[in-house]
Amino acid sequence: MDIDDRHRETMESMAGELNREEDVPNIVRTVVERGWSTQFSDVLQEQSDRKSREINRICNRFYGEFLGSVHQLLESRESVGKLKTGIDSLKDQVIKVLILRDYFVSLSEIFV
Repeated sequence: MDIDDRHRETMESMAGELNREEDVPNIVRTVVERGWSTQFSDVLQEQSDRKSREINRICNRFYGEFLGSVHQLLESRESVGKLKTGIDSLKDQVIKVLILRDYFVSLSEIFV
């Protein structure tokens, strides 16, 4: 590993440390003292680009899952509608059977 690779590795490590507020002043001082401003800016841009791609990938994955869930909900709604129609039809048939039963019970009472 040559010195440029080590410098880059150090800058990448420092860029990762920028998430901790208390480390920012020390990192900025180190970058300025070593004359790494331009290179460090490039490292930060690369890291930002990687994070943006990762965020897009995650969002796309969850968006796909979201669309699948919406599709399932729509299918469920359709199934519930069919089930309700079937229940209503069954209820109507049961009422008709009960009316006929009452009619036959009345008839049997007349003839008894």
